[in-house]
Amino acid sequence: AVQNALKMHCLYDIDIILDADEKPWILEINPRISASVVATMEAGVPMLEYLIRMCLGHDIPQIPIPYDQRIRPHIALSADGYEL
Repeated sequence: AVQNALKMHCLYDIDIILDADEKPWILEINPRISASVVATMEAGVPMLEYLIRMCLGHDIPQIPIPYDQRIRPHIALSADGYEL
């Protein structure tokens, strides 16, 4: 609904909070993907790949959620050659 109302056509990081009546309120909209996607991908969930697959109409495999895995994004980034 937010995407259509604001005529968005790219990936955005939107923070939404629900009030006591469960009414959603937009806290902020950033014109980029969320930085927390690094932690998601390091946990073994290829979120961007799945997003592309969804857009192309392909199935997305069900994977177990790694609740017990600790993630340190700054180490994951530096291991891939990125510097913070």
